Parts: sequence; C-alpha cells; structure tokens
Amino acid sequence: MVLPGCPQAFAGSWSAGLFPGGGASSSRLVIRQALESGPEGTIKPGKLWKGSTLREREVSDYNDPLEWPRETCEVMVDAMSVTRWYWKKAKKADQELVLTHDLFAYWPIRVFNMIKLLSKEYGKEKPPSPWAPVVAVFDLPNAEQTWSGLQVKKWKNLSRQGPRYVNGVTLAWSQTFVDMSASGKMRCDREILYMLESLTRDFPRRQVLVTGCKYLAADAKRFCTVRSPQWLEQEILARHGQEGAAAVKAMEGGPEGVEEALKGLPQKVKAAWTAT
Repeated sequence: MVLPGCPQAFAGSWSAGLFPGGGASSSRLVIRQALESGPEGTIKPGKLWKGSTLREREVSDYNDPLEWPRETCEVMVDAMSVTRWYWKKAKKADQELVLTHDLFAYWPIRVFNMIKLLSKEYGKEKPPSPWAPVVAVFDLPNAEQTWSGLQVKKWKNLSRQGPRYVNGVTLAWSQTFVDMSASGKMRCDREILYMLESLTRDFPRRQVLVTGCKYLAADAKRFCTVRSPQWLEQEILARHGQEGAAAVKAMEGGPEGVEEALKGLPQKVKAAWTAT
C-alpha cells in the first residue's frame, strides 16, 4: 500500500498499524520524527543549511541542458520563485511598469498550467516514489502581509491536507512536513529540502530542482541537479509547441489557458487559488 503524499519508506509501517492514531497530523509527525532521526546528513529542524560557499550562493542561473534522457528524470519546481522570476523579467523589460499582482491568487494556476506540460515526457522510467515525477511546491501566504484572511485559511487547509495528485503533477505546500509557523516563515524551501532528502535516501535518482532562489539552489545541490526558471521556459518552448508558447504567454500576463486549467482543478485547490 502506498499512501499519496507520504514517503514510501513509511507507507508499509503505516499499513501494518505501527503508527498509532492515524490521521493527517499523526502521519506528518511520524514522518518528521523519522527524518530527524535518520542517517548523517538529514536536515535538522531549526538548523539552516550552510553547505555551500558564498561564491556558489551567488550563482543564480542554471541553464544547461540535462545530460540524461527526459524519461529518466524527475522534476521538482519551486513554483513561487518561478512566478517571481517572470515578474522580474517583466520589470526589466519595462522599468516604469508597476506590478501589483497577488502571488497567491490566479498566478498559481498559470504556473501549474506550465509545469504540468513536463509530465508528458519526464519520469516515465524512474525508481519507486510516493509522488508523481513532476512536483510543484508552493509557499503559503503570510497573514501579516495580506489583507485576505480567507486566502490564508484556504491555503493553510491545503497544507494540512498534504500533497495531492492533480493532472500528472503532485502539488505540495509549505509547512506540511516542516512546520515553520513559529518563525513566521512561509517559504517552501525547507519543505523542498525534506522532500528531496526523502526521495534520494533509498534510491539514486536523476532528480532536478527548478528554482529562482540562489540560496535554495546552493543547499539543494547535495541532493539533485539544479536548474533555473529560464531553463524551464526554454524546455517548455522547445518541447511543447503552441501549447508551451501559450503557457509561457500566460506567465507573462496573458489570459491563455487560465480558464481551461481552472476546470480540471479539485474544488479545494480552486478555492485557494482564486481566493482574494
């Protein structure tokens, strides 16, 4: 039995009844405890990863083509950093442009619509995994930086429910496995590092992380190959024709594909991504 959203290493123990209590909160607690007591190199809560030099942390572009066949690779995407990269790109193109978008409303639909195209080619031949070959991980809105309490509530509900499979992609959220709420940090960087460590612990993988955050990129290099949002854009445009061009156009602010993508979303995801 493999539980969606839970590392496979723990699924057998769950089905055997070794984890008392059950439920989403119990499963998250057990997973965290197991990871924290893992072998040397496991991420410890409350401890920042310092495994890279300052020079490495200054590198922000990882644009080289992958050296492996796409069907043997798995891709995890730091979704919000991709959106921010497009905003910076638009700002560079027009210095007088004023961006007042809400990162957590409708933009997740656009980035998901682009990321899901990767599932057509990636991960067809890969080791066992509790998640889809393509994973999109999202930040949570900060209650102190948004006026919409409804938005905060809807996104927090998604985090409590854990990762879910939607149209070929696993959607994951900050603070599902790594609770950073006490620090007030809503970024998904710790979540991504935990998930990468879980994936690469038992099997060698051709794992790729797409992120626009140079600090996360430097820390994640111990687990996987890192690529930039620019690499993602090039991959989408080169491999997916008009559909890929429309997805990129939507990330640049166009309406392409947004309404269609909304139709295929689970109700709770749709409610969170459209809450304002």
